[in-house]
Amino acid sequence: MKNVTISKHIRLDLTAEDWDLYTNMKGSSIAAGFLNLNVAQVLNTTEDFREAVRACDKVMDRMSQYGASDTEPMHVLSKIISKFYEVEYV
Repeated sequence: MKNVTISKHIRLDLTAEDWDLYTNMKGSSIAAGFLNLNVAQVLNTTEDFREAVRACDKVMDRMSQYGASDTEPMHVLSKIISKFYEVEYV
């Protein structure tokens, strides 16, 4: 249909526990805030699924000292991406 635009917008408010970060580390809450902001920004500005996955992986790598690149947080990310893009990505 012409002149119709449908867009999605995501906002993330996950805690360090929700992300499954190293919650015993000082700064893990700040790391969760960083992930929320930056993963949402990637998803809200990237139309291509594969490009979004690559960009989100880079975001997670930036918080790897808090465990963000470990299996569990990456699984949380894959569920978010799957839901946002309505694809099976696990």
